[in-house]
Amino acid sequence: MKSILLALIITFAGQAIAQTDNPLSFFIGIQGVWEASPRDSSFVSQLEYIQADRKYFLQATNRLMSKERKIFSHYEGSYFFNPSSKNIEFRTVNNNEMHSGECKVIGDTLYHFASIKGTGKIKSYTSAIVKSESNVLHYYASYSESEDLPALKFENPLIYHRKSSSDLTNHILFIDQAKTVYVNYNFANEVDQSEKLITALIKEKNIPGLSIAVATKDNIVWAQGFGFSDLENKIPVRINSKFRIGSISKTLTALAIGKLIENKQLSLSDNVQKYVPYFPEKKYPVTIVDLVSHTAGIRDYNYKNGEYLSDKNYSSIQESINIFKDDSLLFKPGSKYSYSTYSYVLLSAVIEGAANMDFINYMRDSIFLPMNLQNTVPDYNNYIIENRVSFYDESDGKIVNGYHVNNSNKWAGGGYLSTPYDLVSMSQSLLNNQFLKDSTVQKLWTPATLSDGQKINYCIGWQQDTDSLQRIYVYHGGSSIGGRSILLVYPDEGIAIAITSNLSTSFDQTFVLKIAEIFMR
Repeated sequence: MKSILLALIITFAGQAIAQTDNPLSFFIGIQGVWEASPRDSSFVSQLEYIQADRKYFLQATNRLMSKERKIFSHYEGSYFFNPSSKNIEFRTVNNNEMHSGECKVIGDTLYHFASIKGTGKIKSYTSAIVKSESNVLHYYASYSESEDLPALKFENPLIYHRKSSSDLTNHILFIDQAKTVYVNYNFANEVDQSEKLITALIKEKNIPGLSIAVATKDNIVWAQGFGFSDLENKIPVRINSKFRIGSISKTLTALAIGKLIENKQLSLSDNVQKYVPYFPEKKYPVTIVDLVSHTAGIRDYNYKNGEYLSDKNYSSIQESINIFKDDSLLFKPGSKYSYSTYSYVLLSAVIEGAANMDFINYMRDSIFLPMNLQNTVPDYNNYIIENRVSFYDESDGKIVNGYHVNNSNKWAGGGYLSTPYDLVSMSQSLLNNQFLKDSTVQKLWTPATLSDGQKINYCIGWQQDTDSLQRIYVYHGGSSIGGRSILLVYPDEGIAIAITSNLSTSFDQTFVLKIAEIFMR
């Protein structure tokens, strides 16, 4: 039987609200996903809460969708609640129509009394949502072609049944990333505590703009921007503001390696020249596993000759490999660990050879699009990139514009832009084995072993460590001109946290661990 889904996902940012006898208690009580029949469509409603001037402001976004997830009606509106009254005033825009009126909660029933201004025949309606049981809702509505509110007839209701909370992941189809904040009400206290840590970090480091996202295995529970993405124009950091993520680009590249392994297009034991014939043979063979774990002996940047601050545009991966391809290995591959962004540049050439397409397009088509990472893109200098932040440095205690660089010499190792929202969404896909198999994810998160049997904490595009309670977490940091980022995941606890900033500064996973602890208490 075809069905309609009603998702009433209500999330609040700020101070937690006690469930007193007021309309907010009703909304809190009907959180979740509700299913009815026989309509072949779904309805998603999401309310966000902000307290200001002793009033409650709830911004609502509602979308009515077909089974194929095509939106054929889109409502956006605002609700205003005064605690001294029992009413909520609302105004909602639906295409060319405006719905406005009042909500009232009486007992276990939420009433809407609305007038409609627009081109349609319907001019007013009265509706009611009745909580008949804890897991059952009845929806009634009466419509009128006049401006006089119709009497509500409690006849022929749509009956909704609550689905399990695990179904929320599939039906929370949107979080408005153009906003500066999204908070799941159930985590309001955790967010309040974490905001204090973030605010202190921003003050200590003098960070112009910072963004954070926190996700459980099932849901993104917090996404928020702080400060400015552009100081000169006073543009605030929004959820979809794109930051330089530096070496977290290696974590993205590792996804491609995992996918190619699953598709049997490469093996970690393969020699590099199998896929990159233009890379010269060295004294010792270099394998893919050596590259992914930084044990290949490939050198890193030569900082003295300005490679890290390169402003040259490289038109291909092969051209960027010319920077280091003729240099000798630092040691026999597998015998030592030496962090090298150029190892991942060479790895991008391996991906091109294995996939038979250029790296940038493979990442877009085979990784980012399937994972719905809408704001993860190369940091092209010559393109206008929507919502890209400005990049800053600090000089003599003052914030200055960051040095102009071109990251085309290191796409796979440090050349991407992204958002914390995208990074934790990606982490959720790994936790739920939605993009890669569990066995593949475990490969990515397993520390490498040197030829003498010594384990190192670097895995494949991730590092692994344990906290003070011996809980395992995986993470990667990213430093770039005008950026500092951290991505951290607790696999067993199912928590993912990402932080990005638009300042060349220093903070590491120890700071993120403090926030993780708050969300795991």
